[in-house]
Amino acid sequence: FNDQKVRQAIDYALDREALKEGIYNGQAVIPNSMVSSKVFGYDEALPEVTQDMDKAKEAMAESNYPDGFDASIFVNESQDLVDSAVYIQEALKELNINIEVEQFEMATFMERLGQGQHDMFLLSFTASTGDADYLLSSLMLSTNEGFGGNRAFYNNETLDAALETARSATEDEARLEEYTKIHNMIREDVPYSPLVHPNMSLAYNSEQLEGVELDAAGYIRLENLEFK
Repeated sequence: FNDQKVRQAIDYALDREALKEGIYNGQAVIPNSMVSSKVFGYDEALPEVTQDMDKAKEAMAESNYPDGFDASIFVNESQDLVDSAVYIQEALKELNINIEVEQFEMATFMERLGQGQHDMFLLSFTASTGDADYLLSSLMLSTNEGFGGNRAFYNNETLDAALETARSATEDEARLEEYTKIHNMIREDVPYSPLVHPNMSLAYNSEQLEGVELDAAGYIRLENLEFK
């Protein structure tokens, strides 16, 4: 997985529409980057990540492993992630990548990821601050490798510098421009493959309440709550 072409091949091989419909019953959004549309730093102009098996096979042929390889994918006990791992296992057979799904309870799972014992893993992450910096810096900064959040152990000095520029810029327009560059760098180098952004749902009695809101982190906001 240090081979960029392998990462690109896997990314192209995944049918996110199949994941969205088959595992999330359509209640998800196919992403165009690591951050969702409710997070500052999102760029709606970027195209969705789509499956392209021709490009997947081409990238694999250009990699150092054109004949495929064996690897494992770690998951915790979350059923949607387990089901997604099984889908990925099947999808990558077309590239002759043979995946073993290994499931752990959460504490063991996080310990093994922090120690870098994995080949691949599935995990959800929420930009709980509503700002792209929290998610991207946690997952990408080289200083956060391992238990700091960068469980891909990704090290890219250019991306580190771009994240710092985006964080320190004082104008929103300048920050958004930098995040677009960052999204494109991630799409090209593929340290992570965003799969879907599941919809967050909230049920309440609209005949009695109004002003109930969900924020970008999935927390229920009651500041504007009113009883009818």
